[in-house]
This record gives sequence, C-alpha cells and structure tokens, in this order.
Amino acid sequence: MTETVTDYEHGRTRVFHLDHTTGAPESATVSDLQAALGVDQMDAAHVQRVVISDLGDMTLSQFLASGYDTNPAKLAARENALNALTGVAFIVRSAAFPERPVTLNTEGDADLVATFDDPAVVDAFTPEIESPSAEGILTPPPVKSPPSDKAMAGRVAMIALLVMALLVLVIVLIA
Repeated sequence: MTETVTDYEHGRTRVFHLDHTTGAPESATVSDLQAALGVDQMDAAHVQRVVISDLGDMTLSQFLASGYDTNPAKLAARENALNALTGVAFIVRSAAFPERPVTLNTEGDADLVATFDDPAVVDAFTPEIESPSAEGILTPPPVKSPPSDKAMAGRVAMIALLVMALLVLVIVLIA
C-alpha cells in the first residue's frame, strides 16, 4: 500500500510504526523511517520519535490528544491500534516532506497506523457563498487616465512661480 503527500497538503499528521526484525525497536531512528518510506528527503524537525515505554502511564492516543490536539472522535476510531504499539512510534507532520508530491511506501517496514487532520485546517473551510451577488465575473477596477496636457502645464507654471518667488526673496534679503 502507498500513501501520497500532495503538493498542497497541509495540516495532516501521520503515525508510523517500524517493524524491526533485527535490533532493538527502541533503536529506530528518523533515518530508518525515511529509508522504510522510500523518500529522498525528510525534515526531521517535523518528525517526532516517541518511545512508547517513555510515556509512562500515558497512552499514545492520550499523547496525541494532548500534544497534537487531535479530534477525539477520529482518535477513538484508531485508539486500539495506537495503544497496542510497542517500541517506537513516529509522528510525522505534512511539512516533513519538502519535495512534493511524494509517494510513501507503507508496504515494507513502515506501517501507517493512523492519519489525522489538524482541526484548525479542517475548521478553516467555510461553506460556499450562495448569494446572487457572489455569482458572475467581477469587472476589473477602472483604469486611471493619465493627466491631461493642461494639468501638466499648470504644474509647470506653479513650479516656475515658486522659483521666481524664491529668487525675489533672495534678492530682497541680500539688498
């Protein structure tokens, strides 16, 4: 199975678990996840490595609810799978993939356990406006016409008068 991160994806959080047949599961790194997903680049600043045993009495689903403000209804649907994980889980935000679109290989060692959308992103969508005034093509703003020759002549005359007034003032002050 594969998962695609599109060009315009924003605010999506994925939880991955690595199947490690060799070595201790706690030794899994972000580089191991990157290799398992088959991606060329991954920004580690947007990947959180969670050692399940370090959570203590807190479950992974509680960690996601408090740390990532995950929607409780969507979290409840994957709660059993999340809480059954052992070893290391990786919480990966959409921003972790700088080269998009990218296809994530979830058939190998990397298991995609859950995908959640940021509530702020989901709530940001508003319904379509159904007012008659919202239909049709908007006309461009009116183009401002260039100043006329008379207006330019008036500006030049004003500047000439100011220069003559300054010259008269200088002559009066010198005399």
